[in-house]
Amino acid sequence: MRFPNLKVAMAERRITQFMMAAVIHTSEATFSRKLSGRSVFLPHEKQRISEFFRIDPDWLFIEVRVPAAARFRPYMENAMLTPAMEAR
Repeated sequence: MRFPNLKVAMAERRITQFMMAAVIHTSEATFSRKLSGRSVFLPHEKQRISEFFRIDPDWLFIEVRVPAAARFRPYMENAMLTPAMEAR
């Protein structure tokens, strides 16, 4: 999740991605890409959104990042290995 505070603000006020896209004058698909972190919010877009919610943009656009050590940990490290797997 890239912008949890923005998502919470939207959910609390029951604002859809379509509505937020209209606030920053973009398409819903573009807003979705920005919200998921596949694209970046421009400074003027962050400003418009923070003015819309009347919330500090520094708080609203805090990014949550998973530590690198957690991202690359094998997903089966706690699983029981079969004898064939242990031989590898």
